Amino acid sequence: MTTAWRSLADRAQGGFAGYPIATIAFYGPDDELATKVAVAIVPSDDGEVRDVERWLVDIGDVRDDDTIGAAVLELVRASDARSIVMVDRILGCPHEEGVDYPEGTPCPRCPFWADRDRWAGLIAEHPVAGGGGTLRSASSVTHPTLVADLRHYLDDDGTLPHLPSSVLNLALHQGAIVEWMTMVLPGDEIVVTNVYCRRRPKRRRCRGQIHARFQDVDDAIEWACPVCGDNGVIYGWEGSRWDRGPSLLPDDDRQLN
Repeated sequence: MTTAWRSLADRAQGGFAGYPIATIAFYGPDDELATKVAVAIVPSDDGEVRDVERWLVDIGDVRDDDTIGAAVLELVRASDARSIVMVDRILGCPHEEGVDYPEGTPCPRCPFWADRDRWAGLIAEHPVAGGGGTLRSASSVTHPTLVADLRHYLDDDGTLPHLPSSVLNLALHQGAIVEWMTMVLPGDEIVVTNVYCRRRPKRRRCRGQIHARFQDVDDAIEWACPVCGDNGVIYGWEGSRWDRGPSLLPDDDRQLN
């Protein structure tokens, strides 16, 4: 990893520090080689994306390209981003459905992804637990995936400190998703939660109801709004104030479950 990419990764490790947020996502023909990076700037908590820039390489890995790393770093600095979300995995095929290949079909140039779930935003179709049908984010709206660690919102003793209202609302929204998921414990199935979307596109409340599931690898919680496409992944929820799993329930409640 080059100096610019290391600088971006170090800033991402600092967690959420407010808006604007710069999200950095990698794409490639398989889950090891990144040939495309997309950077989006989210200026406020309404989730509207201001700028999206993309860089691609024909040979090698984009994460080893000094010129692209420096360009990404300059975009982040120019946007005055206070937080960086930089996903450490390949999110899927670098080609765009409906642009580079027909909608509803796998990319012919990236057979690796044909039968694999791209976890980012729950874009692929999945059965919904407890009923028929499928879950699919709004295909006409592209939102960066908000990757968050709940521990970054809390003090060392697990309490919520005094936070700006936009940050507090974001923490409480993600905490509500964790509460619902840890009470239901649906395994790796996708379920419809009782948490509604936080976004207000064009100053009108999105009426989407959050869908979520546990990742089968590291138990992170993936969530998405099937109406507007807002989506994210939550880490660091275990043992937090929002964790309602059996290990934290009072004895009487544990016996009832």
